[in-house]
Amino acid sequence: MAATTRLLEFAPPAVLAVLGLVAFDSVVRVRFTDAPWLMAGWCLAVLAVLVLAGRLAQRPSARTSRTTALWRRLDIEALVVAALLLVLFIAFHLSFQRAASDGRELFIQVRSLVMDGDFDFSNENAQFGVRGTAGMYPPGSAILWAPFHLACHVWLGVLNVAGAEYVRDGYTNPYQRAVGLGTFLYGSFALVLIYRWVRKHYSAMVSLLAWVAVVFGTFVAWYLAVESSMAHGLSLFAVTSFVACWHWSRDRRTPRRQVLLGLLGALMILVRWENALFLLLPALEAAVDLVAVTRRRSTGVLPLGGPAGRPLYASVLRPLVYLGAGLVIGLLPLVPFWSALPEGGLASVSRYHQVASRGFYLPEVLFSPDHGLFSWTPVVYLAALGLPLFVRKDRLLGWGLLVACASLLVLNALVTGWDGGSGFGARRFTVCALPFALGLAALVDAARRRPLIPVGVILGALLAVNVFVMADMRAGKMNPGLGLTWDRVFEATYSRVGNPFSFPANLLFSLRYDAPPRLFDQLGILKYSNLSIDVGSPDDDRFLLEGWSDRENEGERTFRWAVTTRSRVIVPLRLGDKVLRARLAPFVFPGAPPQFVAVWINRREVGHVEVLPGMHDYDFPFSLPTGRDPIEVEFRYTWARSPREVGVSEDTRPLAVQFDHLRFTSSGRRR
Repeated sequence: MAATTRLLEFAPPAVLAVLGLVAFDSVVRVRFTDAPWLMAGWCLAVLAVLVLAGRLAQRPSARTSRTTALWRRLDIEALVVAALLLVLFIAFHLSFQRAASDGRELFIQVRSLVMDGDFDFSNENAQFGVRGTAGMYPPGSAILWAPFHLACHVWLGVLNVAGAEYVRDGYTNPYQRAVGLGTFLYGSFALVLIYRWVRKHYSAMVSLLAWVAVVFGTFVAWYLAVESSMAHGLSLFAVTSFVACWHWSRDRRTPRRQVLLGLLGALMILVRWENALFLLLPALEAAVDLVAVTRRRSTGVLPLGGPAGRPLYASVLRPLVYLGAGLVIGLLPLVPFWSALPEGGLASVSRYHQVASRGFYLPEVLFSPDHGLFSWTPVVYLAALGLPLFVRKDRLLGWGLLVACASLLVLNALVTGWDGGSGFGARRFTVCALPFALGLAALVDAARRRPLIPVGVILGALLAVNVFVMADMRAGKMNPGLGLTWDRVFEATYSRVGNPFSFPANLLFSLRYDAPPRLFDQLGILKYSNLSIDVGSPDDDRFLLEGWSDRENEGERTFRWAVTTRSRVIVPLRLGDKVLRARLAPFVFPGAPPQFVAVWINRREVGHVEVLPGMHDYDFPFSLPTGRDPIEVEFRYTWARSPREVGVSEDTRPLAVQFDHLRFTSSGRRR
């Protein structure tokens, strides 16, 4: 009996170790890629052993059988979370290819650390074919990835001893998949922490709904399963661990806990520099404690002399001292890292975030179609609406997360690369998965308690859509004799409101430029360094506002007339010195006076010219010191006459100038 009990105790961990080794091998060597169900079977076996081991570790009651106790103790919520993480793991196995984008720069850091034992990246830069910017990024990702990179190196060596012939140079795909697996596991740990945190405040159904929406409805899943060679999954782990430790140590801030908090704070900074903003949480707590101690002293609760300063030191200063000590110790890896960089430490940090000389891009960070936080991931919009509701549950944590997230928004709005470059969504906000989950859970819980609110919102939206469809039918844009398909309903709605999750930025855009809200989204898809508009072509109307005729053509040449004395164009251009080249021809009739065209860009005149008879090119140089908004180009004409008025034809349109092409190019690239 004793031997059987001992076997039951040690068998599950042994089986789990074997299955885990098989899973690790299948991931780093890309096995089962064409047989995902086989991969899922191995993963389910690991999950089953985990559950069995956890259940057998609990002693059943003497009054119940082992089977009954096992069934009663099964944690359904934990099984659902584990199953969803299993789905995410399979997605990682099938989707992750190799280190890409910024992940290549981070990968050579861990390769240099594990294989060379240093932070000299010169040989990696030459052999791996990267940009050579690894020194811009802090070394925290390499430190967290090092065990996985090393485990892959050892495992490939074991396989080679068994007869395989794997290259063990630290660069190949197995090494890259190993660090991707590390990101997935670190991120999964953070997701478990987030779910447990949300569950403390809300019901199981609300918590699961909010957690699943944040994981799979935002960019979190992407940076854990697809582009896990980047630092965002690791950043999620480091920041969530820091916030969890801070929250755990609030009731009893012992020196050991504060030093640990400082070490975790250093880790999150070493992963990404901007994570230092989450140090605002203990700073806010210290400020609250300082105010509380000051009030108690002023009311006479604390004596003014003798030990009066002791409570201030014990409750406010001493925890900060220990936290600072842990922070300094944890940041020591920066010494050898910066020493190995040719440009030095501060230079590498300044290269990472270049503050824009002019412009504050907060509306773009939130609403732009170019990786805007709300426009790309509407779930985050809802979470932001709900986060103030969570403050009622935990004021210090709620306000701390609000301040930290707002600071992160401001920081990203201050840098030139506010869009984060190529990638899925506003990836820099992956670290905010915890406040997103708490805010979304708070909103769902409030809606559940006040069912008339979501019902009213849904009914209002349906009413608006019906009004839009009726208006299009009345205007002749829809045939009431034909069936009503979804694409027609969508077009009727989108043409008026644009992306609803770009509100209120698209409404402000519409009011400012007197343009439909949908143009906010269409113009935000891409910013151009050089742009050519073939006026009169089928897709030119995405840039044209008012003052234009319908499309016309003469053979293969297309054009439009500028009607009245004013016409406008709106284009999304990048920063820099530009040249507008316009191919124009004036409306000519007997006795026509000279036609002059003045070009205004962003309500500032950049030049004017006399338009000579015939089609000619005219250049207008200008400069864009800031790329915050699309630029508004306004053409003003001396006169506009209708052909009927001057006796040329029966055309009653007031014609000014005929436009064939508009080209925006960077200086030095005129064509």
